Amino acid sequence: MSDAASDFRPRVIIEHGGQNSSFQFNWERGNSHVLGLDPIVEDLLSLLNDWTAYCISSLDFIPSMSGFGFFIVDRAIKDGDIEFLTELSISHEVIELEGDNGQRSSFTFHEEDLSEVAKRMDTTSQMLRAARNVQRSSLTSLVSEFDHFMGRFLKICSRVKPDSFFDPSETITIGELSKLGSVDDVIQSRVNKTIEDKLRGSHSNCIEWVFKKFSLEDNVGAFKKQKTYKEFLEVCQRRHIMAHNGGVANEEYVNKCRSAGLKPEQHLAVNDQAVISARYLKRATARVYLNGFYMAQIFLQRSFPDAQKAAYSNLLSTSHDFLERDFTKMAMRVCDFAEHSKNNFEHELSLKFAVNKALSKLHDDALNETEQVEHATKIVESYDWSVTTPVFDLALCCLKRDFANLTTLATLASAAGLSYSDARTFVIFKEAREIDGFLECFPRAPLLIALEDGVQCSDDEHLDE
Repeated sequence: MSDAASDFRPRVIIEHGGQNSSFQFNWERGNSHVLGLDPIVEDLLSLLNDWTAYCISSLDFIPSMSGFGFFIVDRAIKDGDIEFLTELSISHEVIELEGDNGQRSSFTFHEEDLSEVAKRMDTTSQMLRAARNVQRSSLTSLVSEFDHFMGRFLKICSRVKPDSFFDPSETITIGELSKLGSVDDVIQSRVNKTIEDKLRGSHSNCIEWVFKKFSLEDNVGAFKKQKTYKEFLEVCQRRHIMAHNGGVANEEYVNKCRSAGLKPEQHLAVNDQAVISARYLKRATARVYLNGFYMAQIFLQRSFPDAQKAAYSNLLSTSHDFLERDFTKMAMRVCDFAEHSKNNFEHELSLKFAVNKALSKLHDDALNETEQVEHATKIVESYDWSVTTPVFDLALCCLKRDFANLTTLATLASAAGLSYSDARTFVIFKEAREIDGFLECFPRAPLLIALEDGVQCSDDEHLDE
């Protein structure tokens, strides 16, 4: 069989081991199950999917990477400094700190050794400073990524309502035409200039401008009252003082946090030193993501009412993406946001969100197994299940962890259209997949194999050459 003949089969190629790791795949990934979408809607869905992927990878990656510098410093202290100071000191003592906070070592030195000790500790001090800079850069990178998201989003917005990005009554000079070539090019140049100006301004002003220009004023009040929006603004202000004031809170930081509606205990006080811990970075990532995601979804639903099915499909798949990575709180937030519009939901769609909300409790690590089932059941019982399907019957048994009739229900769900791929990938069946016989209820389609002459046959028909 030639390589060309087998190219039709799905394939992933990964290159790794160097500093330029990459991967590629040979199939198209659709943005939505809804066909015939407006190209602008497709671009919005693509933006939302990319934004979600960035958030998930950041929640996995950034907090641990930001603390890696301190891990290196700690290892250097353990492997080098402690031994050096112990040998040079007159005396020393070690105290075990409470919990998992490690040890405190105290050393006493001869005065003539202080210069050597100081030189050694200067190096360690600079390593600690470098580790803090890694955390600082992580926060800066996070806000910069939001700016990149906003740039893409505003470009999409400009295609919906171009005259919001330039003054139609403004004259065009001969100089502009000769430089840029056409009226359309001049208009695009002015649109780009507006986008650049908005991105250079404050994040709050940019977001409010979008709501105003696209007639979303009835949403902006509720949007700004959200706790996540207020905390997002604190993240932006903390990034500002980290970049421009050595991480020390000033009056501008405090005033802007107060203007956002944050209480004193929710932000730093003047002269406080900002700390960018792994926990803070994780919360910051969630806040930054949610504000961009909510805004783009509101814009999508209001600007393209005929594409609501695609918008809701994106919300459902997004909540599932977070569940797959065990970010249950994020999944719940997306479901709660989606259900602000649940009056427009079809009954089946409402039940799908009910399942994902219940899953966010069933797999909540903060709850024990009994509490998980109780919380999940409470959510399920708040929905109308009077009209259901074999697939939902199977889902309910999984939510209750009642697997007595699992294979019977799985067989019925398979006959009703639940595929092997669904059973293999949906989070609702995560625990069911561990039970013998479950996946066997979902027969896989035969694998097609390409022959040299281009004819295809199933794997059970193929003869070795």
